[in-house]
Amino acid sequence: MSEFSINLEKYIHSKQYTIQSFASVCDINRTLLQKYLSGQRFPKNRDLLLKMIRHLCLTPEEKKELIESWKKEYLGEAVYLQQQSIRVMLESFGEMVQNREYNLNISIKTQTEIKMMSQAVPISSRHMLVSLMWQVIEYECKKKKAAFCLMCQAESDIMDSMMKYMVLQENVSIRHLIRMNADKGENQQYNICLFNRIIPYICGKADYNVRFCYGDTSQMAAASVLSGILITEEFVFVFDENLKRGILYKDSEFEHFWMSMFEERYMQTEPFLTKHESMLDAVSFYQNQHPCDISCQLQPCLAYTLSGDLLHQAVRPSMLGRRDIIEEFINMMASWREKALKKKKAANINYFLASGIDDFLETGRVAEFPSEFYDPIPAPVRCRLLEIFCDQMESGLIEGYLINEAEFTFDSSLIIQTCGGEAVHFIYCQPDGSQMIMRVTENNIVKAFAEFLDGLKDTDNVWTKEETIAYVREKLKNVSKDVL
Repeated sequence: MSEFSINLEKYIHSKQYTIQSFASVCDINRTLLQKYLSGQRFPKNRDLLLKMIRHLCLTPEEKKELIESWKKEYLGEAVYLQQQSIRVMLESFGEMVQNREYNLNISIKTQTEIKMMSQAVPISSRHMLVSLMWQVIEYECKKKKAAFCLMCQAESDIMDSMMKYMVLQENVSIRHLIRMNADKGENQQYNICLFNRIIPYICGKADYNVRFCYGDTSQMAAASVLSGILITEEFVFVFDENLKRGILYKDSEFEHFWMSMFEERYMQTEPFLTKHESMLDAVSFYQNQHPCDISCQLQPCLAYTLSGDLLHQAVRPSMLGRRDIIEEFINMMASWREKALKKKKAANINYFLASGIDDFLETGRVAEFPSEFYDPIPAPVRCRLLEIFCDQMESGLIEGYLINEAEFTFDSSLIIQTCGGEAVHFIYCQPDGSQMIMRVTENNIVKAFAEFLDGLKDTDNVWTKEETIAYVREKLKNVSKDVL
């Protein structure tokens, strides 16, 4: 029996139904229901599942338990866990970025110089390895400029704490090589979890560059059975993935040997992401080198849907010198509309929050666009833009869905765009008002986010298109006279 069949049987019995009576009220075959209860089959039609839930009169907690167990069956446990990892990331992205806490739980005496009795020191205990590694990191970080070359997964809390310490230092540059899994299924979840782990590193103060390879990174250290490497100006650490044994080298020949191996392997790998510190840089980059079409967008309001009109209406005089960027947005919108007209369907899918619409109507600004780009949109124009949005949704040019915040929430400081099967963009609106844009191209992560966002419209995590249009139109009717 599956988890879903166990839960379904439990609720049918608790609500005093017999198998025959429950099959009858749900208008399904008794034999089919028995197969559901034995775990041989499961409802592949979500509407049927919702009908069962209505007749069972479940509490919100019971409903959630039954739906989640059904999702595991419907999606498969590997994909279900992968989507849960994505949800955690969407809900707490800002917290991940701001997570700067590190705790080694080990007593270490700070030294101005690390004394070694020989050029190579074998290490056979976790305490000794962590102590020496921490001393090396702290010693290097005190220099005017510090450079680290690192090959490890940063999966352990100890290594994670060391990484968080390094990326907090403005004088530090880090080249980090990680291993990603190329296979589908459970390994997709691994890649997403690893991405979640390194988000604070990407957003730190250090110059952090991460690249990835598929397979076993220990291949680069072919001369050693130890899989991790940390290289600094003076030291080389080679260690196992459990941080229980290793070797610390302080010798120029050894340092040159390991650095040559690292450099060779590093150049053979692919950048994990491209990072931009402003939207202007990002748009220029994509315009000149990586043009792409947006497939799905998860955003607080609707700025990227309305961006051409928004910029055209209220661009600041100081931005007129970057007219190319403004024209790029306008041309992008025109391109989407043209494709939508040719295909007779929406060019992309947009998900947004009710609070984003409220803020836009009240302030004339949206979280997606830096405030230095444009002046607040005049109140009548705000309403007109939303009316245009509703008209385009009804005509099929735009596909938009309001997030059902009772079922699903996401960090309103985050914007996500999937670009077909090519890339996924993460745009983080930082507390100081600036933006950071990341473009990830690793296949498994791109595919996982594309599947998650594309499938979101078919779940109870969003309102229907008709409900969304009705909500926005109702908002426009009830806009207060003070706002207008």
